[in-house]
Amino acid sequence: ARKVDGFQLGLINISDSINGTPIGLFNFVKHGFNRLEISKSETFDLTLGIKFGAPSFYNIIEVNTVELKGERSIFNSRPHWALSYGIGTSMRHKKRLSFQLEAVASQINEGSIWTNSLNMLCQLRLISNLRLAKHFNLYGGPSINVFISNYYNKETQEFESNIFRDQAITDSVRLGIKPQRIETWVGYKFGIRF
Repeated sequence: ARKVDGFQLGLINISDSINGTPIGLFNFVKHGFNRLEISKSETFDLTLGIKFGAPSFYNIIEVNTVELKGERSIFNSRPHWALSYGIGTSMRHKKRLSFQLEAVASQINEGSIWTNSLNMLCQLRLISNLRLAKHFNLYGGPSINVFISNYYNKETQEFESNIFRDQAITDSVRLGIKPQRIETWVGYKFGIRF
């Protein structure tokens, strides 16, 4: 569509502009909420992300790297990285200040290109964004983190993550048939946005 007034629902939504909400797996709005981000959090050393859609509803795709003690992150034979997908909404408070509420899920890959077992970090973020120039923003805020995993760590011979060992404030629990680990903590995220 060229210009959408109202509600747009589909697997993939494409429009030139929208006065309303596009809801889909991927929302591309040419004159919408389109951002490129570089950030840091308590979990990930470096995150490159794109956000696209409309301010009322946008999609999030991120690639994250983690550097363990004594090991470089994604650029070695045992990479530790994550691929993330999420959704968000943005609310403008003042001309230069806005807030975003985001829900993001990340599949954590430990020591290999892809970890086949469930090794997922789920986050709820509340972000404050300060626009300093037309295409330059500073942002940051707290996150609530829930890590769910049935990843078996061959080094420690336990169901645990090398990455989240320090953040955890809860213990292992057993859910269903497979032993799983659930860990929760409060974190942060900050970065620059273009």
